[in-house]
Amino acid sequence: MRKRLRAPFDEHFEVCSWQSIKDLSQYSLTEQEVRERVYFIHESGRAIGAAAGLSEVGLHMKQPWRLIALIVRLPVLSNLVELIYRLVARNRHRLPGGSDECTINNR
Repeated sequence: MRKRLRAPFDEHFEVCSWQSIKDLSQYSLTEQEVRERVYFIHESGRAIGAAAGLSEVGLHMKQPWRLIALIVRLPVLSNLVELIYRLVARNRHRLPGGSDECTINNR
């Protein structure tokens, strides 16, 4: 993914699992929230989750990902994209390429 990022974001972008963050409350997040959706943490510390978080990542990428991120943010599409995100997130443990982080425990 790093090679798809636009400069200067490619130098400052970090991908990590929520389990590696010692204090989720610094981002006003709970364990339940991070178990249910992915988050983009803005440099200001603001957490943007689910489809909006993924589109935020897309805005920092090269084309065509940046254009796609702009399109899915349109009000007409954003609700549909969020619905699709929730469907995929609920079933991520069943999808090919799933990892231990995708496993849903104690639901």
